[in-house]
Amino acid sequence: MAAKDDFLLETMLDMGLTTHEAVEEVRPEAESSGEGVVDTLVKTGRLEASLVVMAKSTYFGVEMVNLSETRLTDEVINAVPRHVARKYNAVPVAEQDGTVVVALSGRNLPVLAGEAYFWYADYQNPGVAAAYAVLILLVSVAATLFYLRALRVREEVYG
Repeated sequence: MAAKDDFLLETMLDMGLTTHEAVEEVRPEAESSGEGVVDTLVKTGRLEASLVVMAKSTYFGVEMVNLSETRLTDEVINAVPRHVARKYNAVPVAEQDGTVVVALSGRNLPVLAGEAYFWYADYQNPGVAAAYAVLILLVSVAATLFYLRALRVREEVYG
């Protein structure tokens, strides 16, 4: 089994999206072609690509949005200017409490957490992913300390 499939394959088995038998059937083909087991399951028609997306959203704890089922008002769509949507691969997906929810895709706007994921899952380098995680931790701590210092209550208030 390709190492990059491990996390996703276990999630899919736990969710009942595929079976151990199906995995074992495609394993020889996956190993001989150098593909991952999940990719081979999709390629051979034993697994729908939409189920892979569902498993990824479950694994990472993010909401999955089916854009083909999403109906938005013109007001929400126009809230993201066309040039911004193209530059950042941004798509408005909902409106919640008067705020437009936007989905981002691609690598044009790298986010530290996204970079950590790519280094761990796609590039198979947990060391670099851990370095990104430490950087995220340090930035979070620095931002917290800044806000606590900037928003502190002065003694004369209690006076």
